[in-house]
Parts: sequence; C-alpha cells; structure tokens
Amino acid sequence: MESGVKGTVLIVDDDPALLDALPRAVSLRLPGLNVTTAPSAYGALELIEKTDFDVVVTDIKMPGLDGLGLLEKINSIRPGTPTILITGHGEHELTIRALRGGAYDFVQKPIDRDYFSVTLNNALQTRALMRQVSEQEKALADYARELEARVEQRTRQLQTANDVKDEFLGMISHEMRTPLTVLTGGVNLLLGADPQQLGSEDYRALLGDMSREGERLVRIVEDLLVMARAGLDFENMEPARIERLLESIIGREQARTGRVIRLLCAENLPLVAAEPTYVERVVENLLSNAHKYSLEGAEIDISVRQFGGSRLCITVEDRGGEISPEQAERFFRSFYRAPETRERVRGFGIGLTVCRRLVGALGGEIWASPRDGGGLQVSFTVPIYEDVEQVAS
Repeated sequence: MESGVKGTVLIVDDDPALLDALPRAVSLRLPGLNVTTAPSAYGALELIEKTDFDVVVTDIKMPGLDGLGLLEKINSIRPGTPTILITGHGEHELTIRALRGGAYDFVQKPIDRDYFSVTLNNALQTRALMRQVSEQEKALADYARELEARVEQRTRQLQTANDVKDEFLGMISHEMRTPLTVLTGGVNLLLGADPQQLGSEDYRALLGDMSREGERLVRIVEDLLVMARAGLDFENMEPARIERLLESIIGREQARTGRVIRLLCAENLPLVAAEPTYVERVVENLLSNAHKYSLEGAEIDISVRQFGGSRLCITVEDRGGEISPEQAERFFRSFYRAPETRERVRGFGIGLTVCRRLVGALGGEIWASPRDGGGLQVSFTVPIYEDVEQVAS
C-alpha cells in the first residue's frame, strides 16, 4: 500500500521487537514517512516537546507512565495531534477510556500490518486537514483583523470628513454674512435712493465699499473652495521650485498693495513636493495678513531655508505691533483676531485657519511666533521632492 501523504510519526513501545518491526512495516507500506521511536513514555515526552509530530503511536500498557498518561500529556503539550493506541486482546475497558480521553483510534495486538498502515494513513490525512483548517482559520482571523482595522480607519476618515464639512459650513455662514450684507444693502440703497439726493461723494464711497466687499467675497470663496479640496488625498505631489512660486506671488502682491516684499532664499535649494495651488494660497494669505497688520511703509520679508534633511521652511515676517507668545499660539483658531486690531483692521480670522488646513494637506507643519522688534512671523514647511533626477532643472 502506498500513500502520497507525508509526515512525521513517533512510535512508543517498551517492546524492543515491536519497536524494531513497526517502523520497517511502515516504511514498506507508507514510503516517505519519517519514523522516530521511543522505548518509554518519558523518552517520548522529551521528543514531543522538541518536535511537533504528525501522528503518535503508543502502547497502552507501559511501565511508569502508561499510554493513557502519555495521551493526556500529548493533549496538553501538542493539542490536536492524532494519537493511536496499541491495546492487548480483551482490553476493552482501556480502549474505551482511551477513546474518551481523545485517542484518534486504536489497534489490537497482534498487529495486522495492513490494518495498521490504513489507520496510520487516515491519521496522517486527518492531521494534514486539521493543519489546513487551522491555517485557513488563522488567515480568516488575520483578514478579519485587517478588515476591522480598515473599517476603523475609514470610520475615522468619515468622522474627519464630517468634522471638516461642519467646519466648512460654519465658515461659509460666518465669513460670507458681512460681505453679502454690505453688497445687498448697497444695491438696495442705490435702487431705492433718489439720484439727486445721493451726492457724488456718497455715491462713490458706496460703490467703493461694495467693490471692496466684492473682492473680499471672491477671496473668501477661493479660500473655502481650496480648503474643501484639501480634504482630498494627493498621493503624488508635483515637483516644484519654491523660489519661482514665491517670485510670482510676490510680483502680484506688490502690484496689488504697493508694499515692498523682500525674498531671502538660501542657495541651491532642492525641489519641493507640493500642490502649487496650496502653496500659493498659503503664501497669499500670509502676505495679506502681513500687509494688513504691518506699519505704514514697512517692508515684508519672506525667507526660505532647509529645515532638517527632508523639508524646506518658508517664513513670512511682518512689522506690526507687539505680540505675545500666547497670542501667537491662538492665531490658528478659526475666527480668532487680536482684540487690539479688530477695530483697526477689517477681516474675519479665517486666513491662518485655511493655511493650517492646506499645509497639513501638503504634509507639513505651520506655526507662529513673535518677531524680534515687533510683529509676527509665520513659518511653514513643505517636503522636499525625493525623485529629483526625473525632473529637468
């Protein structure tokens, strides 16, 4: 009889003749099996602790620790190992105890070699199926844990998205109310007023207010739309030269405000991995704040330096009033504005909140601190683009 089942078998018996004959019978009928023998249950335990045998075959009656005791030890040390017990003729009570104790099967003396081989082959197949089931159960448990982790991650993402949505809607309600009030109020005033009673000076002042609020409304909408887009994941940021982005932004802001903006860059800066729209919006908001809070005619500085080995740091410095470290920490809260500037400077406190969200989407950090000599300096980081060789200089 031949079998394709492979495995390791331990035969335990205190009879030297049987211990010599059984392995040879197994080798003839089930070639390919690795058979180990032990003359006692204690010797067998030492082997079982070191090796996870596929099947154990043991005589039920042995001096010292008998087969039933060995079976109990096997169930404790190597649970699930099929154990075949060899019993003498008429030992029905021992056989029943063995089966109740978890024995896989039993064979009676004198041993029928063919019957023994069939029983051993069935035990080997059972063991192989048990291990396959165990592996599948483990794989299913691993997959279940992976699914659970994915569900938890997705739940956190959905919760974050919901929080972002709530914040976004709150900002829309808060930010747009004043500009829309000014615009609708101005339009209604123009529609209902007598042109002869509304002087040219009042007329031009009203149009100027409406124009400024219209421009502010456009900037608010742009900020909110870009911030909403920041909730998306960008796996591959574009390589960009930060100097060129900053030069373009500075040119536009100087033309708009008339303020002198100086760019101070370290030499040989590496490319950054960034979404250009995000960087532009962050810098534009920081420059807008710096322009509003700087003293009349004061310059604004933008500096760029390497920050650690994997990021660049961009810093915008204004020359406004004195700011405490405690105030600087509060600037990134939604709608926060310094009490002493609320009457002097118009705004809503959304700019730095937008910056924080966009810089986070870029994989960077942003912080504010008082500037020596007065004013505020805001710094943010962007990651360096790693695959520089693929980009033309």
